[in-house]
Formats: sequence, structure tokens, C-alpha cells
Amino acid sequence: MAATALNHTLLLLSNGSVLVFGANHHHQLGVTPYIEACLSPRHVNLNSARNAGPITGICAAKYHSVFFNENVLLVCGLNGGQLGYKSDSPFITVPQQISIKDKLPLKIKSVATSVGSIVYALSNGDIFVIQRFQVKKIASKLLGIEKISAFGGHLSIDILNEVGEDLKILILNKKGTIIFWEESVPHLMKGTFGLKRTIVIS
Repeated sequence: MAATALNHTLLLLSNGSVLVFGANHHHQLGVTPYIEACLSPRHVNLNSARNAGPITGICAAKYHSVFFNENVLLVCGLNGGQLGYKSDSPFITVPQQISIKDKLPLKIKSVATSVGSIVYALSNGDIFVIQRFQVKKIASKLLGIEKISAFGGHLSIDILNEVGEDLKILILNKKGTIIFWEESVPHLMKGTFGLKRTIVIS
């Protein structure tokens, strides 16, 4: 599995280890000691997830990287509010575990990321958004989630002076239905295509 962002790439191997390469100006590669760039693949330091089982999923965005399995969610990079709560340093160099709200005994079902957010769904259908140093539930008991995607979001201007955009989230369920959520209209909407025939998305 591969995940790519503007300046870096993640490669998930079958044994659960992760290789990375590319620019590392925002500490998004998760390698130690810190280097500005990595031109050949290097292993990510995932020691903090050693007891949680092998990594099964990866996501990459411009300023950060995400590593996860059904039990744990780890992040590294520039924290402009999308990597969880505030800390003394804006950078997370070694991937650190995010506290998953309302998790136990639930499992992480799906994860997505964008420039200004991390979105995760739990096995009971609850969906949460991490942005602006907060964790917010946007859906409850939305069963049959197959995949989620996220676009946009805002980073803290105290960390990075970059104009963002409203966060948009797409949710695909097992019936092939697309459900849409937008920050400016914070409720779920079913996607329609305006066609005379039925469209099933997979």
C-alpha cells in the first residue's frame, strides 16, 4: 500500500512496517534522528505501537503522516491542530499515539486525512474529526461504512500562516451510497447524481 502527499511518500509493507522517503521539513517522515530529506526509503520509527499489533493502514497529507490499525492511531509532522491537542512543540518527530475518543471496546474501522484534519470511523459507526486542536463527533451509528475521504480544513495561524478551506468529508457505505458532510453545513447529506439510472459506487 502507498500513500502520497505533496513532498513525501509512505509505503506499507506486508509485515506492518512502513518505509518513507521525500522531504521532511515538517517532520512528516517519522524517522530519527531528524533529517531534512530522505532520498531513499527508510523505516519509520513505530516503537510506540509495538504492543498494538502491526500497522494496517497509512495516510499522508502535506504536513503530516498517519499510521493505524484497528487498535491504534499514530501521527507525526507539523501539528496545526489536525494532530490532536496542543503541546510545547509544533512538531511531532517520532510517531505518537492519538487518544481515540469513545473507542474502548470499539475498533478503528477507517481513517482519512487532509491538510487540516484527521477523520476516523469506529466499528459502531461513530465518526470523529480531529482539527483545530479538538475532537468532534460528526456522525453516530452510521453502519456499513466502507471508506471515508477528507478534503481541506484549517490549520492554526499561530503555527502556519496558510489560508485553508472548509473541511469536506465523503463517506462510502457498503450499499454504494455516498454521504457528504461539510464544515459550513454541519450535517450529513446523501449524495445524488441526477441520473435516470441507478449508480452504485464501489
